[in-house]
Amino acid sequence: AFGRFCGIAANTEQDNRYGSEDLGSAAEVTGADRMWHYNWRMATDVEHAGVRFVPMIKEPGQAQDVAGAPLPRAGSAGTGQVVKGWNEPDDAGQAGRIETLRKDPERYAQSWTEDMQRARSAGYTEFIGPAMAHDPCWLDHFLKSCETTTGCKELVTYLAFHRYRPDCATYEASPDSAAWRDDLSYLLTYYRLMQKYNGRGFNIRGLVFDELGCLESDFWSYSTESHQRRYMREFFRNTIVAVKSGDGAAADKIRRTNWIMPKGPDAHAGGPYATHQCEAVDGGPTAAEDAVRAIESLVTVAWFSIKPGKNHLFPGGGRAGLSQLGQDYFSACQLVDGSGAAA
Repeated sequence: AFGRFCGIAANTEQDNRYGSEDLGSAAEVTGADRMWHYNWRMATDVEHAGVRFVPMIKEPGQAQDVAGAPLPRAGSAGTGQVVKGWNEPDDAGQAGRIETLRKDPERYAQSWTEDMQRARSAGYTEFIGPAMAHDPCWLDHFLKSCETTTGCKELVTYLAFHRYRPDCATYEASPDSAAWRDDLSYLLTYYRLMQKYNGRGFNIRGLVFDELGCLESDFWSYSTESHQRRYMREFFRNTIVAVKSGDGAAADKIRRTNWIMPKGPDAHAGGPYATHQCEAVDGGPTAAEDAVRAIESLVTVAWFSIKPGKNHLFPGGGRAGLSQLGQDYFSACQLVDGSGAAA
């Protein structure tokens, strides 16, 4: 199993002010054996004893990262047995810059199989699937093709996805909040995909929320710390961590919430994939309960911590310690143990 709930999505480019001392500061709060980090590359020079680095094959066919580093052997250079797959193939700014990948996911199940077989030959045994920017329908069509591609099913261990909200300043974990219901619906969608494909011969072990954060209303500007702290409190601490820590009141609040609606249409309902086709569909009578189970199935979360000149979770500039946001994050995620259960 993945075994580490507290993740960090950060790099050292653009004067992001992120280094090994930051991992050490976080480990003092959570414990190094509960933490992992990644940088969208295959190697890192940001290290702390016991904190796991998860390398990434960022796009189809990538043999080395942008710095020329190859995929390391599993268990070396701070890695374990987990490898991440393609980054946002549904987004034109990331792996989806490959137009055929973005527009025709069913064509790429064989490429995925080849990439992950290469990782398996390097000793990796757990494979985080293509990480969605926003379009679970892309993933549905990809998995549909993976189902019939020899060797593919066993190379998807976890489903991965990202989430950035432009309304963190006003976000509230309330059944009356459309934003909160939207987040629950998003989680529900991936849970339903996991259940669907496990019923079709896969062995998907859980969900990986490997980029979570806030942007301003233009979906481009970096959000202020106060806005991020509000979202972290309402969605991460009071919703995700609360449910995973066995808070019955938090789970019951979700169960009482209406209008939790997954995205569709189902890839097996007929018709090819089309960008922008995903829309809310009726979740049926178990939608709210399944949203609770979706949170329970999260094996890890990684907060996005990049801001040129000022890291989100850490003070940066070689200074030890955590920002206020970092204190909120690591004190919350350490309440969930490495197995994804309450600590």
